[in-house]
Amino acid sequence: MSRNYQVTQPIHMNNSSILEQVPSTQTLRTHLKRLIFPDDGRPQCPQCGSRQARSIKRAQRWRCRRCRHPFSIKSCCSFLKHSKLSLETIWLLVWCWQEEIPKDQTADICGVSAVTAYSWFAKFRNNIPQKRAETVLEEDTDTVACDKLFVGEKAVMGAKAKGTRNVVLKVLSEYRRSAQTTRRGVSDPLCGN
Repeated sequence: MSRNYQVTQPIHMNNSSILEQVPSTQTLRTHLKRLIFPDDGRPQCPQCGSRQARSIKRAQRWRCRRCRHPFSIKSCCSFLKHSKLSLETIWLLVWCWQEEIPKDQTADICGVSAVTAYSWFAKFRNNIPQKRAETVLEEDTDTVACDKLFVGEKAVMGAKAKGTRNVVLKVLSEYRRSAQTTRRGVSDPLCGN
C-alpha cells in the first residue's frame, strides 16, 4: 500500500511584482510630508518648532531660518529618526508586516537581514496607536478569551474577541512571576482564583 505524502513548500513570492508596486521616492516623500506636517504641509523644525524653513538643494532637506538646524522628513518623525534604510525599504517592511509575511521571507524581499526585519516588526507593533488598542475589544462581542504569558519576569495579559482577529496585549508592570504563579491553578490574582 503506497501513501502519497504532500510536501509543503514555503511561499515563493515574485519579488519583481512586489517591487513594481513600491511607490517612487518622491511619492513616498509627498505622502510622509502630508502625514508629518498635516496643517499646511509646510515643514516644521524639530529643534525650535518654527515653520520658517528653506529647502536645501538636491538633498531633500530643509534648514530652519531661526535656529539654522538642518532636518529632513526622517528626522522629523521619531519613528524614522536615525534610520539608515531608504523610504522604499521601509515601505516594503510595512507592507510585509501588514501581509503577515514571516521575518526571514521579509528579509529576502527587502534585502535586509532577518534581525533588521525583526526589529522593524517590533517597532511597528510598539507604535500602534493606543486608541486603536483600547477600542479593539469594545465591539459587540459576547465572548472574549483572555490569557497571560510571561516574558522574562514580566506578565503580559492578552485578550481576543472570539470570531475576530482582534487581539490586545498589555504588559502588567505590577505583576511579576513568583514561585506561587509558576504552578498552574494556584492563586492567580488575574483570574480571581
